[in-house]
Amino acid sequence: MDRLLLRRTGGSAAFLRCLLTITSVVLAACDCTLVPGRHDELTVLSYNVENLFDDVYDGTEYQEYDPRYGWSNRGYHAKLKNVARVIADSPSGGADIVALQEIENRKTLEDLVEGYLRFEKYRDIVVVPTANAAVNVGILSRLPVTGVRTHTVHADYPARYILEVRVRWGGHDIVVFVNHWKSKYGGGAYATEPLRIAHARVLEERIARLARRESRTAIVVAGDLNLSVDEFDRRGQAYPTALVPVGGPLAGGIFVTHDTGEVSVGGDRAILFSPWHLAEHPGSYKFDGVWKTIDHFLLCPVVIDPIGVQFAGFEVVVHDYLVTQTGRPYRWNPRSMTGYSDHLPILLRLRR
Repeated sequence: MDRLLLRRTGGSAAFLRCLLTITSVVLAACDCTLVPGRHDELTVLSYNVENLFDDVYDGTEYQEYDPRYGWSNRGYHAKLKNVARVIADSPSGGADIVALQEIENRKTLEDLVEGYLRFEKYRDIVVVPTANAAVNVGILSRLPVTGVRTHTVHADYPARYILEVRVRWGGHDIVVFVNHWKSKYGGGAYATEPLRIAHARVLEERIARLARRESRTAIVVAGDLNLSVDEFDRRGQAYPTALVPVGGPLAGGIFVTHDTGEVSVGGDRAILFSPWHLAEHPGSYKFDGVWKTIDHFLLCPVVIDPIGVQFAGFEVVVHDYLVTQTGRPYRWNPRSMTGYSDHLPILLRLRR
């Protein structure tokens, strides 16, 4: 059984029972409400921060973040400061829930919140340590976290788990799944697609189970899925992909749609809503001169046909400092200690 850190401010230490053991530790007292003026709106930010490593040698770091090869406390805090700037600005005052990818461990998020996001009042930090993993996913939340699970993806490679975090907002349960699926590195798109499909199948099965049991729970899928929403068409429909348009091959992963009328989890396969068609920016990641929509929010019917919680908006966050003069994401450089990430953040708005 893994030990998971849930750090809570403004409350006493407590143990929550779920699939994992959750350790609650008192930080410092704070007002654990949403940002003033936004009580009827909930914002969720998803951001692949590109390699947030601390300055302590653990043996799993990439070489450029290994203190034995020059990675330093100075570089670590430069990275923390830049990540914090993005979070605090997206939107102004910070999103209510922040889903992060490519963070090394719980220490990085503790240092981020305690050192650089003190005024954003994140009450809970959720990270599940994984043995022999270089990077993990995590959550910062102003809302009370009431449950945490991880879902293992069984594949022929060390697959990252899917993190499930339940929060409470004004009498409503919201379940956020944080994902970081297999990249195309190490074989290309076709060779690695079955690994992403494996992630999709695990996620779909869990969502279907939740939707059957808890019809009033809002479900939000967030994270870097390492394939575009229209990946099937980008590949010339040559093979099934982990995200498939409605009517695509059943051998693929999750069906996605831009039509809220098609959203369903009651049939043979889940059909989830993607808001990418509403974005003014062409993508969140640029590779070989082409924008990709590989960072995602996918929503289930209760958010589309709301019972108290509903979809209110989606955008790619494009602050001037996050892009270069040529428009590419201003990626982090550990040598010069400049830049932010090779991904742009994406922002979801919900309302009640």
